[in-house]
Amino acid sequence: MKQRVNIQYSIDLEELPVESQRILNKAVKKLNDCASGIQKLNSNLNKDGTTMLTSMTVDTVSSFREELANVDFMLHDLTKIVGGYVSYKIGKEIGEEGDQPQQEATPDSQESDLKQRIAEQMSKMGSEEMPPEIFDHLNNAEQIKNKLAEFKKGG
Repeated sequence: MKQRVNIQYSIDLEELPVESQRILNKAVKKLNDCASGIQKLNSNLNKDGTTMLTSMTVDTVSSFREELANVDFMLHDLTKIVGGYVSYKIGKEIGEEGDQPQQEATPDSQESDLKQRIAEQMSKMGSEEMPPEIFDHLNNAEQIKNKLAEFKKGG
């Protein structure tokens, strides 16, 4: 497998949807290429009547697995980017509400409040801010809560 490195760079907030979509499009293309390659391999093996128990099959399947791992890395990066954006938006909203008087909160009320704030924030984000595919995947408040916790832990 190729060596991977982590990089960090900044972009304008307005460019975030385009950059996120670029990463998703690249992942989809690689995934489609991989699926086509696997289908072609299967078709060739069935058509030729040859055995799949060869070193060439091992090499080809290993190559597909590496490409699938690369897709997984891209989707992980995308998850971190979108999670960071959602965290930013929620933090911004919480900061705006920080001047309001707070009542004593219990863990259950804090979780309920967080779920409500996440739902409110997600309803404010339209397709112009996030690609529709990502918006659909993040619609579950419990999933967002887990992703935020993972993001805060750094991984």
